[in-house]
Amino acid sequence: MESNAEKSAYVLKSLRERQLSDSKIMVELEVNANAYYTLRSRLNQKIEEHLLRLGAPAATFSELDARRAPEPLYYIDACEDSCVETKNAGS
Repeated sequence: MESNAEKSAYVLKSLRERQLSDSKIMVELEVNANAYYTLRSRLNQKIEEHLLRLGAPAATFSELDARRAPEPLYYIDACEDSCVETKNAGS
């Protein structure tokens, strides 16, 4: 792998999918510990920047739960108008 972008992608994929240890990833990338931890640090910064662009972090657990709640679904009852008229007509 030549570019840092390729290395970053490889690190992310190795950690998530293959669940390799740091030392095994360093061996496969043929980099020393300093270069590897710099690469990981920059990768973490990019991930953090991306997540912050999606929205501000939740301040409390209740706010987090509210964000996870599904949007309410609204529908129009096709019978609503005729049902109301029928009820009123019989009175």
